Amino acid sequence: MLDASSFGVVCVKVRTANDLKLIMDALTPELTLTQDLIINDKVLEEGKQLGLLGKEMVDSRMQLEQLISEAHNLDEQGRYDPVIDMSFLNMSSMKDSCSQIQKQMQKQEEDKRKQEQAQLQAELDEEDMREDKQLLEEAGDLSYKIPKREWDSQFVQDSSPQKVASGRPNLEAKTTEKRITRYMTAEPDDKGVVKVYIDDPDVANASKDNISVTFSMSTYTVRVASSPSLVLGPIECGVIDPEESSWRLSQGKRLTLSLVLSEAGKNNFQQKKRWEEFEAKVKAQKEKKKEEGDDVAEPPARPAPVAPAAPEGPPPMMPIDTPGASYRNLGLAGLVALLAVLIGLWLSSRQ
Repeated sequence: MLDASSFGVVCVKVRTANDLKLIMDALTPELTLTQDLIINDKVLEEGKQLGLLGKEMVDSRMQLEQLISEAHNLDEQGRYDPVIDMSFLNMSSMKDSCSQIQKQMQKQEEDKRKQEQAQLQAELDEEDMREDKQLLEEAGDLSYKIPKREWDSQFVQDSSPQKVASGRPNLEAKTTEKRITRYMTAEPDDKGVVKVYIDDPDVANASKDNISVTFSMSTYTVRVASSPSLVLGPIECGVIDPEESSWRLSQGKRLTLSLVLSEAGKNNFQQKKRWEEFEAKVKAQKEKKKEEGDDVAEPPARPAPVAPAAPEGPPPMMPIDTPGASYRNLGLAGLVALLAVLIGLWLSSRQ
């Protein structure tokens, strides 16, 4: 329910040209008061905005002046006939109230959608129970007793091997497939079961023997043997239990898949739901700050790693020790030693 008491509506009657001049001088182009005024014992606080002139909504000074000149006459004594009725109010409170109404409407629509989904689920569960009961009645005796079989005497007497019909399969035959597009996935229920409803007419009217549904740890695939064959999947569905998951055909209506989430799948769904709620909350806060005029600063990006600067100039040369160089150095050292010995002998002989 809309709370109009927070609008702060103040209605004044402007009778003279002096009062109108005081108001017009204090109005901005957006019709907002820049100072407090007292008109005929009515207090107009700074920040209030002119919303109505009589019963007409105004949003500019030009429109205000035009409406006054067309509907009100100024006599020789400086009085207006008829009196000008002006209504001032808090536009920020009005915007907040409108936002509140919008949120209430969205919540009502969400509750209505959940109620319709719960009603549809209840109808489908009731229909499944009726089909189960019908299948049990049609199945008859489900005991482990082996029924008697009557063998044809022709097959008993003639047991010689028979030649199969000749002919090679046509390996060049091309199989065409058609994608299934009409299906809907519901939210997980309290037991962690996700329902998938396939209402494609070709699937709903197909024979149960021609339908094959395969469940894996995180996907499901539906195939219908027809011409052309119908295929859906593999479709990602979170972490499920393939053994507990099942499917049911409502002839002429729909094919229903029951995907049972494992513990890991339930945790992933809860984390995803909390993350979506967090993103919605952050988005709402940003929009609110944007409406208030505050600049929303984006978080700084992580700086890219900077590689160390390479030293200037070529790298220092390292001595290269090769086998040929080692032999040359050894020979040169021997020659120097021999020369030193000969000089010593020559000096000793002269003495």
